[in-house]
Amino acid sequence: MAEVTAIQKAIDYVIASGLVNMGIVTNSRSILQTLESAIDRRAIIVDIKTKLQTYRNNILLYWVKARKGQWGNERADFLAKSTTEKDLLDVEFFQSTRQLINASNQNMRENWQARWLDSRKGIWTKTFYEKVDTKRICGDFYFNQVLSGHGVFGLFHASMFGKPAECQRGQIIESVSHVILECELWRDLRSERPKNWKNKDLKELVPIHEFRSQASATVKALYKTRSMDWS
Repeated sequence: MAEVTAIQKAIDYVIASGLVNMGIVTNSRSILQTLESAIDRRAIIVDIKTKLQTYRNNILLYWVKARKGQWGNERADFLAKSTTEKDLLDVEFFQSTRQLINASNQNMRENWQARWLDSRKGIWTKTFYEKVDTKRICGDFYFNQVLSGHGVFGLFHASMFGKPAECQRGQIIESVSHVILECELWRDLRSERPKNWKNKDLKELVPIHEFRSQASATVKALYKTRSMDWS
């Protein structure tokens, strides 16, 4: 914003002084690209464009690389730094729309994170995802149940509907970990897993794409057995 204001002030000075055939030099390529764009409709950008169009024969903008030793550019840097020694502000800048949006998004994310950490809900999911994120995590119907602990698992059915929580093959509680990592009923589905997976827990395995596919297949198979019981 400071660079844009500097260019605006320079243009105003040229116009007020009645100067002709003047060039304004900047090392900010992004500002020149913004002035060429038809998207940015900020008032200060529109004002600069209007004045450049009106006085197009007298005012031209030039770009030079920063820190290349051009005298005018070095002089501008010196004057810019010297303004930090002034007691009064010549221009006060307010946050742009984009800055306000970014700040608002950051504030919402921080509040969301605080609520997530303090919440008594989603404790199982929090095992895998301690930090909130707007990115899509998973769109797989079956694997989402591994992440949530809800759905087809006996432990969930016991807590929600009062049904038996035991595994179909024994007296062990049918939790997510038991179904995916231990249950003999799904041993064949686990047989193709790399050996080094045996020493990993679910939190370590969840980010692995191949594991997601295999775990999803296991939950899907469990669904089929449940469907038989339900029917």
